Amino acid sequence: MLLLTRPRAQAESWQRQLALRGIEAQALPLIDIAPSGWETQAHAAAALRLHTWQALVFVSPSAVAHFCNATLHAAWQATRQSGHVLPRLWAPGPGTATALQQQGFAAAQIDQPAANAAQFESETLWQTVQAQVHAPSRILILRGQDAGAAATPSGQGRDWLARQIRQRGAECEFLAVYERRCPIWSPAEHALATQAAHSCATWLCSSSQALAHLQQLMPAADWSRCTALATHPRIAATAQAIGFGTVQTCRPDLDSVVATVTARP
Repeated sequence: MLLLTRPRAQAESWQRQLALRGIEAQALPLIDIAPSGWETQAHAAAALRLHTWQALVFVSPSAVAHFCNATLHAAWQATRQSGHVLPRLWAPGPGTATALQQQGFAAAQIDQPAANAAQFESETLWQTVQAQVHAPSRILILRGQDAGAAATPSGQGRDWLARQIRQRGAECEFLAVYERRCPIWSPAEHALATQAAHSCATWLCSSSQALAHLQQLMPAADWSRCTALATHPRIAATAQAIGFGTVQTCRPDLDSVVATVTARP
């Protein structure tokens, strides 16, 4: 049994793509994505200042889904027609880059890590984009906000990337465009997780926060029979800490996941 723990829309997309490769998987989201509550004012204000940004950093497909609305698309067209330079669109990985293209943005406008990068993260994105950054550039990072954290339009995450930008003399601002929450599972999802805990299930984990939610949802569960397939060493360390019996790492792309899953006995 392979369980997909990304937010529901992403997990279901992975489920369909894996099925095309002959791999059966179940979506069991460990992160719920919701609007941040700042859409009306803060998002519109950022979109209307589109020409002032050197780049927009979309930290995830969820950031794309929650910021790319009619207001942004109208502002994008208005900026293009006015003759102003459009901002670059930065994506930390292929999933986010694909989400941007599905919104109608040209691939030539998007910067992302090299396809053969060991990881898709801020560090490898920075290797691609750092030459663009200089004073008086202004960069806007579009990120999530953790449920239960102090309500703020700036959100949490990608602080390392912001420090690199500022060290090169540029300005960096944050805008929370979605909220990350612990999901409320249905009875069927609880039953699936319980079954997984008592079998040799494999959990595809792309977030340490998702694993924290798993502990919150099933605090007494024994994960020693299960495998965590982690897409980053930090996530692997979290999986080991909560007691997964086997922990493997792989790159967070479909081909790598398929290769790792099919190579297991």
